[in-house]
Amino acid sequence: MDVTTPHTTQTVKTRQLRPGMSLSSDVKDRSGRTLLRAGATLEEKHLRVFMTWGITEVEIVADGIDDEKKPSEHIPPQLLEQARKEADRRFVHTDCDHPAMKELYDLAVIRIANGHTGGEGHDHHPR
Repeated sequence: MDVTTPHTTQTVKTRQLRPGMSLSSDVKDRSGRTLLRAGATLEEKHLRVFMTWGITEVEIVADGIDDEKKPSEHIPPQLLEQARKEADRRFVHTDCDHPAMKELYDLAVIRIANGHTGGEGHDHHPR
């Protein structure tokens, strides 16, 4: 793939990446070291490396990729706010500025909100 040709890019959470997607920009770790260069086609091993190094999102070439709604876009705003308050209480002693913890927090908000939308019983943790 020629990375100098203009392409539409999209920021994608690491958990939403799939083998075969192409990077539109370099992926770097927190110290700035390049893990994978722009133009690379993702393989399963790359996804594991990103998770290991705490990479939570990357820029991909979005040409021909279906736009997926974020899971939180399906949740009513007032319910999402209630779920965030509950997650804030649960994550009170956590550094949510850390990329991995931010990702866990976001997942917890969605899970809590889904539990309040009729999926009771999915969240077995004590409140």
